[in-house]
Amino acid sequence: HQEVQVCRAAQIPARLCSHASRTLRCGSTSDAPTTHAKIAAQELERDACAKGAGALASAARVQQLGRPEALQAQRRSVPNPFVPSTYARRPPLAYRLCSLLSGLLLVPVRLPLFLLAVAVAVVFATLATAGCTEVNAMHFSHVRKTALFVVRMCTRLMLWSLGFLFIRTRGTPAPRALAPIVTPNHRGFLDSLWLYWAFPYLSFVSAEEHLHIPLLSRLVKAAQTITVRRSHSASRNKARQEINRYSKSSDQMPQVCIFPEGTTTSGCVLLSFKSGAFEPGVPVQPILLRYPNKYLDVSWLYGNGSILSILFRLFASPFSYMEVVYLPPIAPTAAELMDPKAFAQRVQSTMAAALGVSVSEHTSEDTVLQGLAYSLGLPAHSGVIEFGALEHVYGLDRSTAKLLVKEFARLVAAADDESAGGGKSERKFATRGSGGDGKAREGEKAREKGLEAVYQDIECAVGTSAPAQSVPGGLGAGRLSVQSWAASLCHDGSPSPPPPSAALVGELSALASRLGVGGEPERATLELADWVVGMLELRAQWLEREGSQRSPGILGGGAAGCPGGGAKATVPDEAALLAALHIAAMAEAPVAMPAADGSFQLKLRA
Repeated sequence: HQEVQVCRAAQIPARLCSHASRTLRCGSTSDAPTTHAKIAAQELERDACAKGAGALASAARVQQLGRPEALQAQRRSVPNPFVPSTYARRPPLAYRLCSLLSGLLLVPVRLPLFLLAVAVAVVFATLATAGCTEVNAMHFSHVRKTALFVVRMCTRLMLWSLGFLFIRTRGTPAPRALAPIVTPNHRGFLDSLWLYWAFPYLSFVSAEEHLHIPLLSRLVKAAQTITVRRSHSASRNKARQEINRYSKSSDQMPQVCIFPEGTTTSGCVLLSFKSGAFEPGVPVQPILLRYPNKYLDVSWLYGNGSILSILFRLFASPFSYMEVVYLPPIAPTAAELMDPKAFAQRVQSTMAAALGVSVSEHTSEDTVLQGLAYSLGLPAHSGVIEFGALEHVYGLDRSTAKLLVKEFARLVAAADDESAGGGKSERKFATRGSGGDGKAREGEKAREKGLEAVYQDIECAVGTSAPAQSVPGGLGAGRLSVQSWAASLCHDGSPSPPPPSAALVGELSALASRLGVGGEPERATLELADWVVGMLELRAQWLEREGSQRSPGILGGGAAGCPGGGAKATVPDEAALLAALHIAAMAEAPVAMPAADGSFQLKLRA
């Protein structure tokens, strides 16, 4: 099953998918999947398809190790790209004293110079777009381009005032005729300043939110930036059309700069590339950006301070260093024209080799989950779960991932409340329909509106939970015990719920051991990433068993205790069943449930 998913994701020809399909018919032979994977890999190598060979080899590794073990091995081998290189590292005293003294001298000079450059850039950006209603739809005249040249000079002056007096470069920027699209790695806001200066006529792809920032919006419009709202599919489709139009139009349109990683990183790895820059099928020029400052990381990441903090540290630094490498343009092959992801992977591998770093399956969705975890009081870096790997292995989507993060934060807060001596069950499961007259009235109203309304109430309650800082000992640890995990799964919504069974605790403890969490069941604790993998693995086990039964409904129609009854042999492990139902409930998936009166959890257990 895993090989079929990988083959489809990699768009491998049908004759190679047949090898993976045959593995499904060889369930009685333990080494059959590996044998067929090797056969397919050999055929792919003969066809010079390294991507497909790697995909099938990855599938064979997952089958040999198991999904959780393969994911944990991958996570341990790749550093967290969203942790600043200077995180939790205190610079030596001599460096701090030097920065203090130089700051007293340099900040009064550099700050006014920076503000002057910003003001002049905004004025000339306004002149360049004066009288334009649709900036992105027009070709700029020579007069407007002259105003943009002044803006470009101001961006270089901004970098100079920030301490980047000399910038070491290798290679040359390719003209638009050779590379309509440029694809640099992304470290922070300084990248755009240099690139806008280095290329004579350059546009960017940026978030739509930048249009609402004062002063910056003027520069964004003057650069004919293609803006996109990531959460709206219509906006993403429109951005793809604009990228295609820019890259394939006449030479009068600017080159397009697209950061294929989709977010900023610390530079220790390259994230999975988005395919937007490679879908037009035109040559691209990779650009490598480095900031070899030992005690000053300019990446805009959690734990590295705000933009103002980074700016003032740069003002106070006598010298700041940047290295830029322009690689030769890369043109897509005939096969890559039909498969933009393969083109993206080849460019990613080329850039990673030149940078001397590895590639990872982290994506920009990890930063979304990181911000969500931080807002819920969890450690910011706990939200980095390597979303791309979970998407490939378990089919995880962004909405389900966000719901899992919220649920984990709620469970940790409830467990901390209980350990601190607060209401043992009332607050712990208040969001599930127990505790207080107000909650009872809400529960009655929700039962009148149906089960979907209960899902919405739960989501609302999770989103408005108390901040973690008010909880003693709180969510700073950001860990959940196996016992609390089991209790949350088996809770029936009553004020005095039964304790989790020994079988359920045993199943979860065994899974925690597979995830690399050691210790006794009473002491074993899981981080967010471990818990998410555990929940997804349990759901995958249930879906595999439910799918093998070929019976309608999520319950399979044959579980004991359900209407219609059934043989006990079809009953799955308790943990897999409960986890699958909980994820379905959080995602508001349609689930065939008995219409019996009672609380939300009672319906789940039924």
